[in-house]
Amino acid sequence: MTKKLTTALVGAMCLLAWSGPAVADEISISKAELQKLGIDVKYARTSISGFSHDGSFITLHQKNPDLKKAGEGYPYELIIVPLTKDGKFGKIRRLPVGPPVTSWEYSMLTPDQKELIIVTRSGATFAKINLETGKMETIAEHVAGKPGFRAHPQVLRMVNDEIFAMGYFYTGDDFADVDCTATFDPTKKGDLAFKRVHDIELMEAKLKPRNYVFTAKDCAFYAVPKGKNHMEMYVWNPPNFEKPTKFDEGADLFSFWGSSGRIAYTMQKPNSLFDLIIYDAKTNKKTVIAADTKDPYLNIFLSEDGSTVLVTDSANRVQRAQFFYADEQTGWKLQPVADLGNRTARFGQVRISEDGKKMAVYSQAGLMVCDVKK
Repeated sequence: MTKKLTTALVGAMCLLAWSGPAVADEISISKAELQKLGIDVKYARTSISGFSHDGSFITLHQKNPDLKKAGEGYPYELIIVPLTKDGKFGKIRRLPVGPPVTSWEYSMLTPDQKELIIVTRSGATFAKINLETGKMETIAEHVAGKPGFRAHPQVLRMVNDEIFAMGYFYTGDDFADVDCTATFDPTKKGDLAFKRVHDIELMEAKLKPRNYVFTAKDCAFYAVPKGKNHMEMYVWNPPNFEKPTKFDEGADLFSFWGSSGRIAYTMQKPNSLFDLIIYDAKTNKKTVIAADTKDPYLNIFLSEDGSTVLVTDSANRVQRAQFFYADEQTGWKLQPVADLGNRTARFGQVRISEDGKKMAVYSQAGLMVCDVKK
């Protein structure tokens, strides 16, 4: 099959780990407790693979510690960690993950949260596992002589319960078409699971972006360098913006992430100070959350509904930072995460719930879930 490369800033997995004394609404499992449960806290082996839309459970995946099972073709293990209504971790369940999964490149929960989609084999294969029964199913895979779709593995998003991917269709002769966005229906099989929406390859080839993020099947944001110390930001969102249109510029882009037609980003200005900004493609409105800061806000996360921005400061500490959030309801006022306050955290992995109310942190310190806001 013809190979294609893409440079996507796929985000927001660089995270922080809890540090300091617990507070009332914060729940955590320590590193020692995780190890007793057979969960490896080394980043190279274990990662957060899903965080439920309402923050009611977390899924982790790791290399299968059962060598016999791994030798039988089950290279991974899915770990389901429920959160009870009274604010505690429930009984952990484990499911072996086998064929057709050979590598774990990306995963996300289905809209009904009953299954986890797994992208494997460099975007050529889509599979799903039932979180209750553990049943594995192949949704789509490359079969010689048959047409299909190959995704850029880490560009799989969901907006308003509709999943979309970025990649390309190919013929039975393995002739690749141009890059496009496509909707993805995990209830269908083969190339019928994908439906083309927009061709984007020629547009991107002309724009030559350094980074980009797709926030919907028909909305993308691009960072385009225009010479030394000059970065321009573009939005593509037909029919409002049929062609990529500039909406901001500065000296450089330090961090960004987008969702639901919005992008949150930190831009360095010509005077070397920084602005933390959120821009809405639907309204063409740009809001400065924090202006003229000496140090940039980094590790930007944006909840799937686009309502809540989560960031860390970049003060000079050793592997530590403080979490802040801003949301639409409060007019994008920047304030410390509720359950952490002014405490700092170590670097690790982070997920934010779809509604922006909870965040999960997995690190060398263990697993923690806390309220972002009260």
